[in-house]
Amino acid sequence: MLEELRAVGLRIAVDDFGTGYSSLSRLQEMEVDILKVDRALLPGDADDERGHSLAAATLGLVEGLGLQAVAEGVESEAQQRFVTERGYPLAQGFHLARPMPPDEVAALLGA
Repeated sequence: MLEELRAVGLRIAVDDFGTGYSSLSRLQEMEVDILKVDRALLPGDADDERGHSLAAATLGLVEGLGLQAVAEGVESEAQQRFVTERGYPLAQGFHLARPMPPDEVAALLGA
């Protein structure tokens, strides 16, 4: 089914990558375009060296597979700075915006 969806132009994303049922071995089985990297794989604070290493390695994996990365759970200026400096092209989280109805999103984007 994923192949059919991609054939009509849709891009497929794996949400919450790094937790639950998402695993590295599944990436070989699925044709996906985007990995939304779960916030559990981002550093908790500026001194979290293991978190920094894990997030950087995850981005390297995503890029190595030719996929697009989205950093999920960006909830502070420090986290936003980290994902920007490490090259994550996209991010989502409460620091950037709270969930909102479609008309508010359109207004925010000037559409």
